[in-house]
Amino acid sequence: AEVRRLLGALARHPGLDDALCAPALERDYRPGSRIGDWVVDGTLGRGGQGVVLRTHRIVGEFRQDGALKTLGTPDPEGTRRLLRERQLLAGLSHPGLPALLDGGVLEDGTPWFVQAYVEGERLDTWATRTSPDLATRIALLRQLAAVLIHAHGRLVLHRDLKPGNVLVDGNNRAVLLDFGVASWLPASQTRTQAGYTPAYAAPEQIRGERGSAATDVYGLGALALELLGDRRPFAEYSDTAAQLRAVLEQPPLLPAALDADLRAILGKALRKEPEARYQSVAALDADFARWQGGLPVEARAGGRRYRFGKWLRRHRLPVAAALAVVLALSLGLAVALQQREQAR
Repeated sequence: AEVRRLLGALARHPGLDDALCAPALERDYRPGSRIGDWVVDGTLGRGGQGVVLRTHRIVGEFRQDGALKTLGTPDPEGTRRLLRERQLLAGLSHPGLPALLDGGVLEDGTPWFVQAYVEGERLDTWATRTSPDLATRIALLRQLAAVLIHAHGRLVLHRDLKPGNVLVDGNNRAVLLDFGVASWLPASQTRTQAGYTPAYAAPEQIRGERGSAATDVYGLGALALELLGDRRPFAEYSDTAAQLRAVLEQPPLLPAALDADLRAILGKALRKEPEARYQSVAALDADFARWQGGLPVEARAGGRRYRFGKWLRRHRLPVAAALAVVLALSLGLAVALQQREQAR
């Protein structure tokens, strides 16, 4: 009813919406303009209230390229989130994260910060272009897991894992971006109802509940589902409302082409209940490591036959050699016995 009343007021006063928005139009960061010591080269992207600019500065005899993040329009909530993101990044240092280079405030008090510029492609674009094999995809997921383990060790949740927030550089190294909706791990500070991407959001994010390490486990599982299965989670739902209901109520479709172990890993990472998932990204990463090594994965409740089969596949060459020796000895024994019988 309130929305209808406001829309009715706009209908009675043509042009009022433009007049109200005029003072808050997004800043125009033209190439060549300066923010602190940084010269703007262009715009890398805009999203929500934020804008990311490609910049550079000259330090002594060296040029340093950076990605500068600030607000397109002044806003108290956006300012609070940007300051929090800057503080979170200041406590992180990992090869899978762009280094924090600088920070400051504009004349009107709007904060900004600069991270090292990363030359790379979005995760999904890279996967489509290069068609990497399964082993390369798993290795990339484990790189992202290492970044998240580092962040969780410093009590930081990312909470917005999606292909657009992952760049893959020329060395096939994954770099995690955008901690704009990240938060501290203590439960009292992690309640939120905004900032998620529906297809990759954990059910507790949609319900507005407190986050935990299991929230990023779900996000990494959703990324893994797309990277390993070449399909977005809940892609069968085109309507946003239906997609949100599916995230809350329906299990995701797991690719039949993947082997049973990988399906079990994805299934456990994408459980609806946080307590039913891997309780840490490290536990999820450990199962990926077991899969790489041909070991039984914890996500799959296999019996002796399953474990023996995994052992057999890991040691197939020695087993094959032993069987060949046994077969040769058996054939030799059979021939010797036959010759003995003929001699008798």
